[in-house]
Amino acid sequence: MENQTATTAKRPSGKKSSGRGLPIFIAILVVLTLTVAGVIFLVNKYSPSKETADLTEYYFSEAAEDTGNAATFVDHELSTHPSIVSDGGVYINLDLVKDLLNDRFYWEASSELLIYTTPTDVIKVTAGETRYYISNSLQESDLVLVKTEGENVYVQADFLQQYTTFDYAVYTTDDISRVMITSASSDETRAKIKKTTAIRTYDSIKAPIVSQAEKGTEVTVLTVGDKFTEVITEDGTFGYVKNNALSASYTATAVVENICEEPVYTSLTRDHTIRMCWNMITTRDANDNISALLSDTEGINVLAPTWFYLDSNSGDVASLASADYVTYAHENGIEVWALVSNLTNTDVDTTTVLTNTTSREHLESQLLAYAIEYKLDGINVDFESLSIDAGEGFIEFIRELSILCRKNGLVLSVDNYPPESYNTFYNRTEQAIVADYVILMGYDEHYSGSDAGSVASLPWVEEGVINTLSEVPADKLILGIPFYTRLWTTADGTVSSTAMGMQAAADVLDENDATVTWNETLGQNYAYYTDDDGMHEMWQENGDSIKLKADLITQYDLAGFSAWRLGFETADIWDILSQY
Repeated sequence: MENQTATTAKRPSGKKSSGRGLPIFIAILVVLTLTVAGVIFLVNKYSPSKETADLTEYYFSEAAEDTGNAATFVDHELSTHPSIVSDGGVYINLDLVKDLLNDRFYWEASSELLIYTTPTDVIKVTAGETRYYISNSLQESDLVLVKTEGENVYVQADFLQQYTTFDYAVYTTDDISRVMITSASSDETRAKIKKTTAIRTYDSIKAPIVSQAEKGTEVTVLTVGDKFTEVITEDGTFGYVKNNALSASYTATAVVENICEEPVYTSLTRDHTIRMCWNMITTRDANDNISALLSDTEGINVLAPTWFYLDSNSGDVASLASADYVTYAHENGIEVWALVSNLTNTDVDTTTVLTNTTSREHLESQLLAYAIEYKLDGINVDFESLSIDAGEGFIEFIRELSILCRKNGLVLSVDNYPPESYNTFYNRTEQAIVADYVILMGYDEHYSGSDAGSVASLPWVEEGVINTLSEVPADKLILGIPFYTRLWTTADGTVSSTAMGMQAAADVLDENDATVTWNETLGQNYAYYTDDDGMHEMWQENGDSIKLKADLITQYDLAGFSAWRLGFETADIWDILSQY
């Protein structure tokens, strides 16, 4: 016992307590570390970011293909097409102009020529020039009016304002220019900043800061979220602010001061129903048959002989016109709207003609010269199977030709397919504004090379009328109806067809003792027979089917009808059509 006591008495003081304290110290250190980490985490999580946004990336990230140096907003929405601010002027991207402000500007890339057409004039501006033309009148500007940067085209804003309703302003901060465009007067929801606050790139306090908005700054409210509101300032600073940084919202009106009156396109529409026939002319001698063709008709008041056609890529026009034909028509109270087509000379590239100003104007001037020479009453344009590349050139051709027709008292009509997604570039809406009549070719539902079927079933024709009326006013829409049908032959899995007039079709059915039944849905006879050549089918056009189509004129209050083609009808057709 004594030895044990002595041994115990000799232990160094504090040795035993030091062994127990180390784990406690480590535990405290861990707790402190975790506490500090937690505090740092909470601070990082709930403290607003002070990071500044890369403004170039912020304003121009969607404009990689554009060379503009000024972010551009249209009615508070950032465009993917920046503008150019340089040389004392503001230049707006032409694609933006055409998409959002005024789609009548036409750009010819090959000659770097900008064209704008009014009801009376053609304005032409060459890129890089201060001079420009209004028709044949030379004008001078203090600034270059059109700039090009690569494939991008930019038009001087003040020049645009001569023909387009919009206001604009330019702001520059932190070396970033912003062009603010207002295209229409409208009511807006606005608010004011209650205290200096950050405008951020997205709806989070961790988002980079675009700008600090001072107390009292007025903003336009774009969208309202649970905690953040998307806003834009007058100078084009846009982003998100916390809801509690905004005053109560109120309504204010954005007013456009530069108002351009809508151009007035006067029309030469007639005050009676148009009863028109296309007259197929393939030789000059064929003009001599007009009296015989008209002998059994009744009520025709317009003839459209197929006299003119594109004959070269330079825009030359070939003519089969006859002065005697016009004289005879006029003596019988019939107007002549001569047709020009792109179908006869297949070596001609219509796109080349329409998209080159020199060839396009050559085409227009020849048509006017022929119209004056032969004392025509109008021109009927029948340009078919166009490619989308020809679309803008085509509608520019119609605009420019309409000026010549309007000034010379000529009726301008344009033949069109039923509306489909693939032919929207024909721009029937614009046609209806600048031309006098739009003609719906209500036939060729099935055509040479297609599957067998009706040339013009009633539901298909009516659908074409309804869809066209969504683009064209009824008093400018003429319904094209067929005086022909097709005899379809199926043999060894191959389908072919032959177009024929009404009497020839009736004769074929009689001679072959065809089975003929009326199809109520299609509004025409369906007939068939079989012989050594195969299975023959016909969806017959006759008086009964034509009456149903003509009834659409009354039902939809259309301007009239035009029939393809004179001479293919039977005599009873005129008893029917004279009622309209």
